[in-house]
Amino acid sequence: MIKKNDILSSDFFDFEIFVYPDKEIDRIDSISSKEIKTLVVYTAQAEADDLSAFLSNILTAAKLDMSTDVFLLKATVEDGFSFIRIKTQLALEKVILFGIPPSSLGLHLDLKPYQTMTFQDTIFLFADPLEVIKEDVNKKRALWNCLQEIYLK
Repeated sequence: MIKKNDILSSDFFDFEIFVYPDKEIDRIDSISSKEIKTLVVYTAQAEADDLSAFLSNILTAAKLDMSTDVFLLKATVEDGFSFIRIKTQLALEKVILFGIPPSSLGLHLDLKPYQTMTFQDTIFLFADPLEVIKEDVNKKRALWNCLQEIYLK
């Protein structure tokens, strides 16, 4: 039964609300938050060794060191976690999403693929899943253009 003053009721807000439990992301506590400036979230399907190598090549081309500059987070579209919670633990400046919609991070952002957006002092980039990018030259080019804009200028 929904109470009249329940803020999560559909009549209270004129936009969709994403409610996610504060999932623990154990690895955050074990890293130095001053070093990590980029969060990369990729789909759980991207497990194959060739896709891991592809991701590594992408990040290396953008002059990122996977061991010190990037926090990799494997997720599924159905997973939910709080970007705000991660941002309070890491000094993030950039977020790259491969096949994961912003709503999975608890964010109501209208991100178009291969366009950057700044929100809460963080640059966001939404791209297709790695397996799709790997097979499409035009998407590789679009991703590379965005990465150059973010990291190499």
